[in-house]
Amino acid sequence: MRFTAVIAGIELNTQKNHRPVRASRLESPDGLSITTLDLGATLQSIVVPTEDGPVDVLLGYPDPDDYRNDPYFMGSTVGRYAGRIENARMKLGDRKYELDRNDDAFGHCLHGGSGGFHSRRWEADEDPNSSAVLYRTVSPDGDQGFPGRMTV
Repeated sequence: MRFTAVIAGIELNTQKNHRPVRASRLESPDGLSITTLDLGATLQSIVVPTEDGPVDVLLGYPDPDDYRNDPYFMGSTVGRYAGRIENARMKLGDRKYELDRNDDAFGHCLHGGSGGFHSRRWEADEDPNSSAVLYRTVSPDGDQGFPGRMTV
């Protein structure tokens, strides 16, 4: 399916002391639309046309600010690791690493830690000619305790 439009840089509601969350929307001629957010490279909405009108089929929050403190990581890109790392400790070769403990109930590192990919502002490259939005972030060596620099 070919998308024909990229609506770039929609500034959405924001709480005091926060930079506005920016959204990008891709739309197809038949009424399908996808909305993404730069906060967490999050998929916020997928609206599909139906006989009864458009329907959002993605579970998410209508207010982008709600993604700032989302305990469920809905639609967000998680990382450096997806899942739990027991006791927020890992071993790679002969080296041991202490990771960010953000699973308060059990003391694990969950989805890359409290400052993981879900909580970052990603750079958005919006290209109306190719009808695409590409998100990019860099995780430096030692980020949330993880070794090595990573570009995503």
